Amino acid sequence: MDFDSENLRESILEASELIILEGGYVSFDLNVVATTLDIPAQTIIEVFPTKEALAEAVLERYALNDMALFQRLSRQAEIKTDDPLDQVLLFIGYFNDFLDDLEDPIPGCIFASYTYSRKHFGPETREFIDKSLDAWSKLFEDKFDALIRHRTPRIAITARELAEMITTTIEGGFIMTNAKNDPKWTQRQAQQFQKFVALVFAE
Repeated sequence: MDFDSENLRESILEASELIILEGGYVSFDLNVVATTLDIPAQTIIEVFPTKEALAEAVLERYALNDMALFQRLSRQAEIKTDDPLDQVLLFIGYFNDFLDDLEDPIPGCIFASYTYSRKHFGPETREFIDKSLDAWSKLFEDKFDALIRHRTPRIAITARELAEMITTTIEGGFIMTNAKNDPKWTQRQAQQFQKFVALVFAE
């Protein structure tokens, strides 16, 4: 299979991510990636000298792609309406639409896969995952903070707690989707969270 340099790098990262998601980090090996792409292992080594270097690049790519997705959905909601409640509800709806449009359900979460195999990584990797999840939560928390300043919730709840709830809904949803072999699990939980927010902030 022929690739130019940029496509080669992206293809290696994409194949590696899928291997890790489907089989866990323990199933991840340069030779497995080479076989998947039908290229010599040496070709991969020329781009990523070690398994650890490739694993780090997979993690960084995943974090960037996820954050870019959430930022894009957030901007779409902000363009659509100025109302903070409608923005949150639209954001969740757009996320569900994104999942529905996928040909195959997301097979898991790289953060979770790496966390389960944390003994294979140093503190820098664990710190990167922690900061990436904090960045997710901060984006969500800012939206909920704007909402709480706009409308008083009907129960005692903070923007941070709501942000942690939606982060857990998404992360836990991916795990349950695979555990139950139910491709719509995450969407259903996101929809329930959407209803919960609507009720909490109903006038």
